[in-house]
Amino acid sequence: MEISANNGKRLTTLIIAIIVLIWGIALFFVDRQYRSKYDDYVRYRNRTLDNAIDGVVRAYENFSNFVFASAIDNDRIKAQLYEASYGDEEERARIRQQLGEELRQTHELITKHNFRQFHFQLANGDSFYRFHNPGKFGDNLLFVRKSMRMVNLEHKYVTGFEEGRIFSGYRFVYPLNYKGIHAGSIEISISPQCILEELYALDSNRDLGFILSKSVMKETVFLDEQARYKTCDISDEYVYDVEILTKNEARPDGLKLHRDKAFQAELRKLVENDLRTKAPVTLAMDYDGKTYLVQYRQIKDISQEPVGYFFSYKEDREIQAFAAARKIVIFLATVIMLILIISIAFMYISQREIQRMAVTDNLTSVYNRHSFYALAGRETARADRAGEPLSIAMVDIDFFKKVNDNYGHAMGDQVLKTTAGRIKNSVRKTDVLARYGGEEFIVLMPSTDSRDAFTIAERIRNSIEGCTFENMGGITVSIGLSERVDKEIIDDVINRADVALYRAKEAGRNRTVVYE
Repeated sequence: MEISANNGKRLTTLIIAIIVLIWGIALFFVDRQYRSKYDDYVRYRNRTLDNAIDGVVRAYENFSNFVFASAIDNDRIKAQLYEASYGDEEERARIRQQLGEELRQTHELITKHNFRQFHFQLANGDSFYRFHNPGKFGDNLLFVRKSMRMVNLEHKYVTGFEEGRIFSGYRFVYPLNYKGIHAGSIEISISPQCILEELYALDSNRDLGFILSKSVMKETVFLDEQARYKTCDISDEYVYDVEILTKNEARPDGLKLHRDKAFQAELRKLVENDLRTKAPVTLAMDYDGKTYLVQYRQIKDISQEPVGYFFSYKEDREIQAFAAARKIVIFLATVIMLILIISIAFMYISQREIQRMAVTDNLTSVYNRHSFYALAGRETARADRAGEPLSIAMVDIDFFKKVNDNYGHAMGDQVLKTTAGRIKNSVRKTDVLARYGGEEFIVLMPSTDSRDAFTIAERIRNSIEGCTFENMGGITVSIGLSERVDKEIIDDVINRADVALYRAKEAGRNRTVVYE
């Protein structure tokens, strides 16, 4: 039987649980603060990129408006387009040649400033003259391009991103009206490459690019022009514009991560599902010991439907710093938690050891006399409530003084420890074993009358009699037994057991005597 330490154990467990809870709460708030800083930073970077893209488009729109006002929006040009819209093929051929000659310098000028398309359409939506590809004309655009329907049917200015029959781009499309009659339209547009060039000018230490929905490209681009596009590495549902890709790969600056197959393979796992749903993507990606901010910003067409992305890959030390600070705080919090837990565990173990030393005999590790009386009081009270018997056995080592005198105190200590061990292994878990003093041990046996106590005592005696020591031989014990009577105090039972022990000694030792 052991003295209970459940209260101390429960208190220690509770304190450790509270520390772990506080640690978990601290980590939650640390992670939330990190996530908040990360989200704020990402929003700032996305806003910066979006503003830069919008700024470039607005600047080119202003330039386009200037070109339209200075070179196109006059009666001469509008009259020619009016004649072409309502004339025959011969007349159209003549006007097409005339327009090409008259606006050649204007086309050369805007081409130098990165405009990609300079394109007239007739009032019915037919392509009339593509300065970027003069040999292709006559195809009707009303059914493939919303901008053409809006400008030629609704007669209003249209701007926005749109895939064309040859190129994609940001388009500025102007209706042309001659003497109150719709004469057709003029489209001036820029390539996505213009956006990329300006973004590189702001920060060249990154990788930039443009991808377009493959389905949009297939539905709109001339079949013989689709070779201008190739499937994207990170999603089979998007394509690169080969001309734009070639220009960016030829740049002396930029990270060129879109050519790194391992980077692209890792990135594909992270973004492919989002790209399939046409959602914007912003994430931090660890690769080759560095952290990159990956941004895929949606490109929406004139109908505000997402049809592609501008992407940016850039090593980002701010995010690395956020992550490093978070790891340091988590590490420190964890170290503090572990120190506290170890300290409390050490205090608990120390307290248990102090408690053990206070209640047990230092040499034999069984209960000491003081602890025995505390447990005996509890057991006598329980026996009184239950009306059960209780017996005491006094066990004394025979001729123990000779062991010390002839073999030394070290051998005497060994005999005491071995005897205590043999007794402990012979009694039940419910019995209380203690060192009573010197070479004397006492065993309290709850719910046990003298007859059953005798059986246990004989088991003890036989176990010890069978024990031998090197250079000394064996030892024996004498045992006195007494059963408690009429709720008497424990000292009376012990005294009778002591008398029975004396009788066992007198009768020749190595025997068990029951007090009668």
